[in-house]
Amino acid sequence: IGGLPIGAAPASVYAADTEQALITTSRGTTSYDVVDGGTPTGVVIDPEVLILNSPDTANLDAATVMIENFQTGDTLSYTLAAGITAKRNTPDNGVLMFTGKASAEAYTQTLSSVKFSTTSSDKSVRTIKFTLGDALPYEGNGHFYKYVNKGSSITWDKAKQEAEGMTYFGRQGYLVTITDAKENEFVKEKTLGLGWIGAQDIERKDGGPRKTGDWRWVTGPEGEKDSGNGLKFYEGYYQTSGKPVDGAYTNWDAQEPNDYSNKEYVAHIFSSGQQAGKWNDYPNDNNVTGYVIEFGGMSTDTNYEVIAEKSVAFVDITELKKAVEQLDQLKEEDYMEDEWPAYQQALEQAKTVLENRNKTQEEVNKALEALK
Repeated sequence: IGGLPIGAAPASVYAADTEQALITTSRGTTSYDVVDGGTPTGVVIDPEVLILNSPDTANLDAATVMIENFQTGDTLSYTLAAGITAKRNTPDNGVLMFTGKASAEAYTQTLSSVKFSTTSSDKSVRTIKFTLGDALPYEGNGHFYKYVNKGSSITWDKAKQEAEGMTYFGRQGYLVTITDAKENEFVKEKTLGLGWIGAQDIERKDGGPRKTGDWRWVTGPEGEKDSGNGLKFYEGYYQTSGKPVDGAYTNWDAQEPNDYSNKEYVAHIFSSGQQAGKWNDYPNDNNVTGYVIEFGGMSTDTNYEVIAEKSVAFVDITELKKAVEQLDQLKEEDYMEDEWPAYQQALEQAKTVLENRNKTQEEVNKALEALK
């Protein structure tokens, strides 16, 4: 990765065919210090986030920070470099979006400033993902997802055309294809908007009347299946006791697809309420104002690595901090002459542990034991 400082090698690589890492994080796990009765304070997740200077990062317009296993109470804070603005979803779902045309240096400065804090009682390790661009990474397949809000109605055909005209760091875009429950859950939680998806009854491409019902994923890698006819996942309609094909995943809403008004042969996903994450068949030209785009998996893709991650682990320093503060008040005359050097060494080691931003609970416990 030529020219990176020691310790700045990629923390992880997503895909086996990754071409080059455009963003990296430092090694090690960041410790989030916990003190009983103390006020939660933020910890810089990684002050050594690094974006590689290259033609692909010369004019960035977005970057995303996401808490992958977000818990209510988790918060991300930051300091912005010139030319960059920030926004988060409402309600907060652990996604922080930075936008604005700026240099790799400016985005490096901003990402390196991001802090994590929480009021949650859940002390599980958090995984924080730094991603170039404004699409969200899904670990299940290494692809990226983005909800596009047009602000006014857009047809399914036009949404498909727009999606296929987009690229994302070497990856071709397409209307999302959803092939399992975990992917569907990710799309539901992270895209926050009603949107077209890449499903179509291919017997009705011309908008004709309902026939047997041949529902397929007609976009992305799935769209290339069966000589370009797409991957078949459902047959029929509600009225004809439709059913999944060969155990394929589906998540139709109740009594869907139903070809209401005899014009429904493409699909969208709901984003809120009891229907959130459910699919519905719809007319091609109905009042949908957005779509979900997916990047990744195409045979022509160049997979630049645009994700780097960092783990944040909770470390209880209550007793060690208390012991250091108390023992720091003692003087040499309070100890036997032969005990003082060992005490001083243990105390200095304890202070070093407390100051270490990558300390572990085991290291804290050992330092405390050494002081006893």
